[in-house]
Amino acid sequence: MAALALVGAVGVMAFGWPLLADSASGLAHSK
Repeated sequence: MAALALVGAVGVMAFGWPLLADSASGLAHSK
């Protein structure tokens, strides 16, 4: 169960970080 949660967290980080960075760069670019 803990291993599954860890894998899920890593997946969210791997998927969410580029999305967040892209959003931040887009916001900075529009400004």
